[in-house]
Amino acid sequence: YANHTHHFHQREGIEKSRIMWESEALFIQDLDECNLQVEEKDVFAYPFGLYHQDNVQTLSNLNFKLAFTTEPGITTRITPPLELHRNIVMEGLPIDKFKEMLGEQK
Repeated sequence: YANHTHHFHQREGIEKSRIMWESEALFIQDLDECNLQVEEKDVFAYPFGLYHQDNVQTLSNLNFKLAFTTEPGITTRITPPLELHRNIVMEGLPIDKFKEMLGEQK
């Protein structure tokens, strides 16, 4: 389990999450609170996948190594480590569809 914020899992509409409107100081305070409850303190998942580049920079300044978006796709060695892709794998997904998500050819 990784940091997903302590109190910041809130949003305004579909395009804005709390980390996007709060100050950097409050974001850092929230990260610190959440990190008291997780083992991996340098991994993050953006709430609802919503973030600004300022948030990416804050994580970088705090020495986070990985952060996950909700952008589907294949993560490669050129994908920025603080903007990794994350695909939704629904229960009951047929294996051929799962293989397609992994980029395997039929």
